[in-house]
Amino acid sequence: MISILLTTYNDALNLPNAIRSIMGQKYKNFELLIIDDGSTDETQSVVDKFNDQRIRYIKTEHRGRSGALNYGLNVAKYEWVFLIDADDLILPETLNKYSNYITYPQNTVISSFACFYENDKIVFYLDYPTQDSDVKDFLYLHSINNTVLYNRNFILHRLKGYNETIIDSEEDYELWLRNYDQISFIIIPEYLVIKGFRYDSFSMRTSILKREKVYLLQINFYDRMNLSKLNQDYELLGWRELFYGSKSKARKTFYKLGFQILKKPKIFLAILISNLPDKLLSRILVFNYYPRILYRLKYFSERFSNVRLQLKKLI
Repeated sequence: MISILLTTYNDALNLPNAIRSIMGQKYKNFELLIIDDGSTDETQSVVDKFNDQRIRYIKTEHRGRSGALNYGLNVAKYEWVFLIDADDLILPETLNKYSNYITYPQNTVISSFACFYENDKIVFYLDYPTQDSDVKDFLYLHSINNTVLYNRNFILHRLKGYNETIIDSEEDYELWLRNYDQISFIIIPEYLVIKGFRYDSFSMRTSILKREKVYLLQINFYDRMNLSKLNQDYELLGWRELFYGSKSKARKTFYKLGFQILKKPKIFLAILISNLPDKLLSRILVFNYYPRILYRLKYFSERFSNVRLQLKKLI
């Protein structure tokens, strides 16, 4: 049995699609625990329209996603918890695939590849490393798909849950970094989750603030783990500055690679991009232009055709 934990705040528009995708799972042995983090919209009315005994709805005072997650983990019925956001959609076989790992050790965190949709169309996809050691290297710069399956007792009692001082921004990434050496990651190499992507002027401002927070999280992580070797990894540090810090520092760091730059086209391109005006560079990073181009190049791939078909059925 699995507890599906869905936290939501004022997202009544997307919530019905998320619930329908959950109720349509081939895996039937679950409870859907919806923690409403003090919404002021029609969230409760949306939930009430679904007549299914597996759904448990609890409304709390607004405390942020971290607090809602900790509360949900405390009241979840089952040991293994599948985490999903209100604008996420999952394919009918998703829980079947994830549930294959509930016999693994308690410190296992399971995720998958993900596609991202805007309005009613897939716009890009993200692959992630699949093996634990590679995932941990990936975490030096980025987080993984946060639609995960994990053991509630391990997360709550061993890892002490989510950091509630981090409100609605990178709670999952902070949890992974803080407990980097205690978690064993598994990434299923299939597109089992379709995540909502929202882009507007507000998204731009929010993204800039999030990038600043990520930068601080990473610095604290590097210091705590005593990763002194990273101080000489100019490629990694250059990317970190480009994504989350200062573009001038990114260029200076990349230049320390010397003639190696000529052998690394991506870094050469990154140096060129770092000379763009701040607003344009932020737009490129927020809008995910590079993944969008890759998706267009692979548009007719069979693995994406199935995802597009499922999206049409759910929206």
